[in-house]
Amino acid sequence: MEALTQCPLCSSLEFKPFIKCVDHTVSHEIFLIVECKTCAFKFTNPRPSISSIGKYYQSSDYISHSNTSIGIINKIYQIARHFTISKKVKLIKSLSSGGKNILDYGSGTGEFLTAMKKAGWNTKGIEPGEQARSFAINNHLDVVHPDEMKNFFPAKLDIITLWHVLEHIHDVNETIAALRELLTQEGKIIVAVPNNKSTDQKIYKEVWAAYDVPRHLYHFNLESVNRLFQKHQMTVKKVLPMPLDGFYVSFLSEKYKKSNFGLIKGFFSGLKTYLNSLKEKQFSSSLIFIIEKL
Repeated sequence: MEALTQCPLCSSLEFKPFIKCVDHTVSHEIFLIVECKTCAFKFTNPRPSISSIGKYYQSSDYISHSNTSIGIINKIYQIARHFTISKKVKLIKSLSSGGKNILDYGSGTGEFLTAMKKAGWNTKGIEPGEQARSFAINNHLDVVHPDEMKNFFPAKLDIITLWHVLEHIHDVNETIAALRELLTQEGKIIVAVPNNKSTDQKIYKEVWAAYDVPRHLYHFNLESVNRLFQKHQMTVKKVLPMPLDGFYVSFLSEKYKKSNFGLIKGFFSGLKTYLNSLKEKQFSSSLIFIIEKL
């Protein structure tokens, strides 16, 4: 384990315990999330190092790496993912200023890249997980390890996406700085992250599945994402809710609670989150940020 001694967002040296959560997916260990006393940013601390985090992804239940459809919750996820990928492709097309070079950072097994390739884009992916990367390569996708990013040409990418990835990156500030250099002046970074001020987080508290410790190293919201990218001379131009995420997270949270009638309870929690997000996007289970250079 490694312990951060300063806040990744504001560099403060003082934080306080916020909440303890169980790793329900792999180890069943308990991890502490702390809150910065200066900026209120929340992050898992201590956490596994880069060299040791891999074992916490080794589960057939970790769907972005295994692509499993075993079990009703994973089947629901697969159906929702098919729908959301089409929405993502539509969003990318609407943001394009003419160029069609896209990088998906944390591309997993490559379903989104496959859809963008079919849409006529020049696609590239970065994926640290060997199993997921091999799956994508076997599906004829250009996906490489993060170490290869140093060989990319600067200012060549029109769109960079991080779909539920930013919260997993150990060296988050270094990575954002590197991605910024790869972006054209008119290019955009699109980031989707769980929102720790969502309605479903308030319902489930420490059992909220989107805390997903220790794989989720950071726990974001509107304010912290804005502040993080301002730190790198970038600005959030638009924020969009991800309305279906609340259902999946609620189903998974009920599973972790070992609830009776968990699917029914999860549906109503997801519905409440969805309806609240229609009123105020800040209540959405996850948020999409459209980010540009200053």
